[in-house]
Amino acid sequence: MFIRRLMKYSTSQSFRLRVMLCALVVALLCAVAIYRSVGVRASDPANGTLTLANTESNPLTYTAGPFFVSNQTALTGGIIDGVGQQCNPTFQCDDYTLIVNVPDGLLDTKEIRVIVAWGKPVSDFDIYALKNNKIFTSAGSSMNPETITLPAVSGVYTIRSVPFTVSGDTITTTMFIRDKAPTTQPSTETPPSYRNYQSPAGMGDGAGEPSIGVNWKTGKVMFEAKLQTLRVTFDDTVSPATATWASVSPNTNHVSLDPILFTDSRTGRTIVSQLFGTTSLSSYSDDDGATWIPNEGGGMTSGIDHQTVGGGPFHDPLTRNQSGPVYPNAVYYCSQDLYTAFCARSDNGGLTYGPTIPIYTSIDTCSGIHGHVKVAFNGIVYVPNHTCGLNQGVAISEDNGINWRVSKVVDADTTNAIGDSTPSDWDPSIGTGKKGTTVYFGYKNGDGHPHVAVSYDHATSWSYDQDVGVASHIRNIAFPTVVAGDEDRAAFAFLGSDLPGDDPAAVWYLYVSTTYDRGRTWVTTNITPNDPVQRGTICSGGISCSGNDRNLLDFIDSTVDSQGRVLVGYADGCITPQCIGGGPNDFKSKATIARQTGGKRLFADFDSASTLTSGASLLAETTNTSDRMLARIFNAPGARSARSNAARINRSPSLTTARKGS
Repeated sequence: MFIRRLMKYSTSQSFRLRVMLCALVVALLCAVAIYRSVGVRASDPANGTLTLANTESNPLTYTAGPFFVSNQTALTGGIIDGVGQQCNPTFQCDDYTLIVNVPDGLLDTKEIRVIVAWGKPVSDFDIYALKNNKIFTSAGSSMNPETITLPAVSGVYTIRSVPFTVSGDTITTTMFIRDKAPTTQPSTETPPSYRNYQSPAGMGDGAGEPSIGVNWKTGKVMFEAKLQTLRVTFDDTVSPATATWASVSPNTNHVSLDPILFTDSRTGRTIVSQLFGTTSLSSYSDDDGATWIPNEGGGMTSGIDHQTVGGGPFHDPLTRNQSGPVYPNAVYYCSQDLYTAFCARSDNGGLTYGPTIPIYTSIDTCSGIHGHVKVAFNGIVYVPNHTCGLNQGVAISEDNGINWRVSKVVDADTTNAIGDSTPSDWDPSIGTGKKGTTVYFGYKNGDGHPHVAVSYDHATSWSYDQDVGVASHIRNIAFPTVVAGDEDRAAFAFLGSDLPGDDPAAVWYLYVSTTYDRGRTWVTTNITPNDPVQRGTICSGGISCSGNDRNLLDFIDSTVDSQGRVLVGYADGCITPQCIGGGPNDFKSKATIARQTGGKRLFADFDSASTLTSGASLLAETTNTSDRMLARIFNAPGARSARSNAARINRSPSLTTARKGS
């Protein structure tokens, strides 16, 4: 989690962090001691009213400063009751009253941008929008300018600018209303169906920011719930399928600042990483957690926070024989270090790592915090980021992690910014098709809405960026995660609410949006319609969160099994009958898997199995020395055509190709 705003920790796990915070307190006191009574000029003007007349060419503006004392009180619990960092003569900041006066009915067609900029490259400001004395939204990256997006609804906000690192700098704030990109008609496909499986009592009871993976060789599902590694076995010989959970944690799961699990579906190797300063305590297993081998944990000079582990084939010319005696795939360990981020590559399956390499070239490219690393089947490595200047973006390596470039998620129209991504607070996510030529970028846009963009040229340019929540009236999301199958199929999961901003009345559900036409259209469905995942707010502020709404932590995860079923691993914060029925939130974090049960799958070769309306199917996997064979047995009366169709699919050459390389 981001040290400045997003890092979370527990008292028993964070001696190193406590030392850092103590040093910070000393630094703050020293700053106060040498403060020379230099006054701060308050915002000029102190307030303003924004109307439809305040377009980008006619914005509201104000200035404030100069600021001579940095205010980093958020690192020491400075946010009190969700109001924002401490603001007083000692810890300076600036408040401006923004009055929004616009007609009704603009919530889904227009948005308000607030941009705070400053002159000195060494300075850094954070920005908060407060409503009813609570944080509505905020931006606290290392970017200049900082940007937030507000809904086009009449109301009153306090725009609070906080000098995180300054040396006599002045800010200029610009505010305007603009059109949103035109909405795209949703897909006419029938949405897939899902069933939710919750872990039994005593397992996965604290599963904030879970990871999930599937071993395609065995079908076992691996799930990381903080310090508990769980193995889940699904039995599809009965309908509905049942799930058996088992705890298979490695010995390295005894202390952590951040938990991460990665399963390489093709090789079957699972790596569990528990952040421990500038490295991690890590082990890997090739038998679904029956045995574990401790490993190095990360590169020698990795970042201090928000590690992610991923892997896949090497890029040319370092390709390896997938059936050879040497571990065939590369493994990457990436982590952030406040203003930058690093990745290190392992050539022996995660046992040891090579040197760490920065993936951003300067502090004005992208903020340090990043999403999960993904490796496409062609060996290209992707690390998404929610703040790259005025947009979101992704760092890309096409030479096995040696060199990196950054691609911002913007459309082809350079005459305006309508349709371009805008920064937000949650990590975006990448999904790549099984050939590696189609890249899906799922993210929370600056206005809070769920967006997906697609690239057909290895994330060099982007197309079909669209709000997939319009039909469901989704106006705020958390925890975007994307997984792809065939090149034209992908699933985008997230928690969503119909209320914008951090509204205490929000009710959050798990949604999955699916495309079957390479990202041109999407069909979105609520897969927990009668059982909310959370009631109230979900805090993204890390150690600055003051309430109990930090229970779900920072992300959820998704994956696909060898037959194309989508699985979403998430933490459920609302599990008691009282909460489910409309009572107060439980603020739990119970390990739960949403598993696809019907509809088209992400691998088209298995659509027939997922769309049968009668009979139960038994999927038996056997292994011989040269190949893996699939057999389906249908035992329902009158299912002859289904059996013959399945037999034709199982014998087809395309199925063999998909099984080996998908």
